[in-house]
Parts: sequence; structure tokens; C-alpha cells
Amino acid sequence: MQIIEFAPAKINLWLRVLGKLPDGYHQVETILQTISFADKLMLEPAAQGVSLTCDDARLPCNEHNLAYRAAALVASQVPGQGVHIYLEKRIPWRAGLGGGSSDAAAVLRGLNRLWRLNWSREQLLPLAQALGADVPFFLQGGTGIGRGRGDEIEILPLQPDLAIVLIQPPFGLSTPRVYSRWSPGPQPVWALPDVLRALEQSDHEALGHLLHNDLEGPAFTLAPQLAAVKRRLLLAGFPCLLSGSGACLFVLLPETAADRTHSWLQDIRRLLPPAYRAFLAKTRL
Repeated sequence: MQIIEFAPAKINLWLRVLGKLPDGYHQVETILQTISFADKLMLEPAAQGVSLTCDDARLPCNEHNLAYRAAALVASQVPGQGVHIYLEKRIPWRAGLGGGSSDAAAVLRGLNRLWRLNWSREQLLPLAQALGADVPFFLQGGTGIGRGRGDEIEILPLQPDLAIVLIQPPFGLSTPRVYSRWSPGPQPVWALPDVLRALEQSDHEALGHLLHNDLEGPAFTLAPQLAAVKRRLLLAGFPCLLSGSGACLFVLLPETAADRTHSWLQDIRRLLPPAYRAFLAKTRL
């Protein structure tokens, strides 16, 4: 028996850093949105223990991998079960797209099916919270608001129809380093409800003006070339934002029609420096 789970990437359409907490973490307010760009995980029963293989040799296949840790966490509560996981990695790492967290959530869902545990989302939630701030969101995905450290998730009954282009630079960024560069700045003139209203209406034009990420400035101090790419895209009329702590950027396209989106993808690729990659994705999976 083999179970297949897809682990979608996410983008942050809105990200405010509200302050630094006494434990060193930061308090945030963010809108998360899963997209059609995804990793693929295949889970098969094994005699005992947890094993993981991956088609990307750069990634660890041990306790340093969130997917492995998720499987080990479930296995610790279900004696006598084993699993082998094969991970087809498509989401770039150190990109601000939540790939590791999404993989972990996919393992939780997959083992729930493979081992016929029949655990509810409420039962899976503490495991997800123990693995990382973004993992609870990825249990369900869709559109959500993250508060606190990002792990207080409110899933919204929205199905925005948006097309985006993901832009992957030939390098990644360290989340702790980006946050270490953050300092309080001026508040944006708009607020989270404005973004939610535009999302509810799938209003591409309004949403393009409302995109905001407090981590862009800190990330751009570490990678000024990203700021240059964003300026070039904005001058060409493409609304662009850093996702999470980076290093990936995304462009919000004006329409979702396939012929137009592929044409815009080619236009965007021509604006990018060598070694940068661009992919089409949608918010409706």
C-alpha cells in the first residue's frame, strides 16, 4: 500500500512584524495562501522505524529534516509501526515558501491515512505545533491568518482565484538572519481587513496595491540584488513582493486566463538576471 500526499508551497500576501517577544521570537500578523506549486511525498509501510529518501541530494534525510521529524513524532505514539517516505522536492528551500513545514504536515496527514489512525485535525494540531510555526496552517491549507509567532492559525472560508509567478533566485536566505535585521518602522496606510476584502473578491488590481511584507527591508539589506529585481518588475507594471523571509519573490498577475499568464511569464523571465528561475502557480489547487 502506498499513500501519496502533496505538500503545497505558500506565499505571504501580507506580513506585519508587531514586535519581538521575550523569548526571542517575533509576533506577527500574516495572510498565508497555499498555491499549486508543491512537493510530492510517497509513504509506504515498513517493518519498523522511519526512513526517508529524497531526490534532492542537498537535503538531509534524518532528524534535521522536518518530514523525518514529523514521522518520528507520530511513530513515537504508535508503537510497532514503520514507514519509508520518498520525497520529490520541488519547493526551493530557504525561500520563504514553507516547503519544510508543508512536507511535515503532509507526513502527518499521510501517516494518519497509512496507519488508519483516524485522528481528527484537533488531534493532529498539537503535533503540528510541536514541529514548527507554519506546520499547523499546512494541515489544511487554503487561505489563513497567522498570529502570535505565526502558529495561531485561523483558516478562512475563501477561495481566491489568483495566478502568480514565483521567482527563485540562485541563493537562499536564513530566516533568523532576516529577522535579526528587523527593526520597527512606519505602519502601512492600509490594514489586514483591506487585503481580506480584495481576496474575497479576487480583485487582482486592488490586491496588487495592498501587498506588504515587513521583512522585505531586512531581506534586501542581506541581498540587495533582490531589491533591484523587484524594482525592475515594478517598473514593468508587475506587482511584486518577497514571500515570508525570502529569498523567493512572487508576482501577482492581472488575470488567470492560461494564454495571458503564459505570455506574462515569458515577459517576466526576460526581466530576470541569469540563473533566476520563474514558475507559474495558482491559488486554486
